[in-house]
Amino acid sequence: MIDREFGPEHQEQGITAAKLIDNKMRERTLVMAMRVLLARLSAPKAKLYQIGNGTKIAPHYWTDEKRRRSDDQDVQRRMMEIVTARQLNRAYLLAENAARGRLPSLDPLPPDPARPEFDYPTLRKRVWDYIVWGRKRVETLKAQQANRGKAAAAKSGAAQQSLPASVVAKTS
Repeated sequence: MIDREFGPEHQEQGITAAKLIDNKMRERTLVMAMRVLLARLSAPKAKLYQIGNGTKIAPHYWTDEKRRRSDDQDVQRRMMEIVTARQLNRAYLLAENAARGRLPSLDPLPPDPARPEFDYPTLRKRVWDYIVWGRKRVETLKAQQANRGKAAAAKSGAAQQSLPASVVAKTS
């Protein structure tokens, strides 16, 4: 149903034709960067190691937050913070390069003091608005599909009623 509604024939032509770059980036890199970014959006004030623990980006650095901290746990938490910060940086680079028409790309950006950093509260609101819009759209599509089904059933019922009783009995 989604492919039918949002397939290539229904997509509007944009101003620029963004094409995917042929490079060796793996899908997992994109997915992990997005998972970490979405986790950061849902809890912008959480510590980086907590986000890393929640997204399971590096299970070998996972630490239990309820246990008393030891030197080993401090090292693991610090390593989880580094891995999480790296994934957030990848998400930022992917977003900025995509805005410039290069996707997927982790190429470093030229220095620009006017370039904004991620504004997590604003991004969170935009993502939430998109989710709400998507839910409403799916409900609308389901309602349209149900109405089509009812109309088709009514049509077939009307067609059967117009047939002679002997034909209706054979088809039922």
